[in-house]
Amino acid sequence: MESEGRRRVSRRDVLGLGVVAATAATFGYAFLEPRRLTLERVAITLDHLPKAFDGYRIAVLADLHYPMRIAPEFIQRACRLAMSAQPDLVLMPGDFVHGHSRPLTMPPFDGLLDELQPPDGVWGSIGNHDVTIGTEIVTRELHRSTPVKVLHNAHTLIERGGEALCVAAVGDMWYGTVDPETALEGVDPSIPRVLMSHNPDFAHDMPAHYRVDLQVSGHTHGGEVWFPFFGDRVVPSQYGGTFRQGLVQGRRNLVYVTRGLGSPRGVRFLEPPEVTLLTLRRPT
Repeated sequence: MESEGRRRVSRRDVLGLGVVAATAATFGYAFLEPRRLTLERVAITLDHLPKAFDGYRIAVLADLHYPMRIAPEFIQRACRLAMSAQPDLVLMPGDFVHGHSRPLTMPPFDGLLDELQPPDGVWGSIGNHDVTIGTEIVTRELHRSTPVKVLHNAHTLIERGGEALCVAAVGDMWYGTVDPETALEGVDPSIPRVLMSHNPDFAHDMPAHYRVDLQVSGHTHGGEVWFPFFGDRVVPSQYGGTFRQGLVQGRRNLVYVTRGLGSPRGVRFLEPPEVTLLTLRRPT
């Protein structure tokens, strides 16, 4: 008879230990993944793109949620990664700050984004967390201490070789004012339009008489947690997982949804933070 101290280890015991170890490793990785920064490279064909903009590179960084569970060093590393891809332009479609913390204060951004120095500038839009802090407060601080120029229901024209690309932005769909008419006012119909909307749902909800060639969004964080065979934990969208991440065909235009940089809950699983390089191409 076996003594209690030398009981034989059964297959059930081994399986149980394996499950415990796998569970511990999964949860451990979920807390490490928010630091595993990735660079996603995506080529996008636009029908109206002029020859001068064929191969045009746009870096995208979104959803910093600073300073909630994101270190200045991580943001600076993301900026260096973006610039290593040699973008012509940087877009930052919202949620620069985390607006659900107490007290609601605007953190200083001195030095955080200084390394973003593309030839055609850094342009941003306002997200729902930014509105919670205050659109004017966030805009003023970004203009004071960073290279970011905020477009709020407005646009700018990027010119090359006598041709132009429109970069526009609307306000946040949840808490802000979404005004595509003002954002695109006066833009020649022949000019391609890249629109920042923090919330990707606007790709389905935009009125039909406005033309946008590409929408750039964040907000959904890729769901933050992705379980194989079960899907994402939560996607803050009225369209389920349609706009979870990546290049998606909206009702009238393409939309690229970045997973973003921040992880306000402190965990990610199979949805690492993302810096994106979009390369615009003409049809072949």
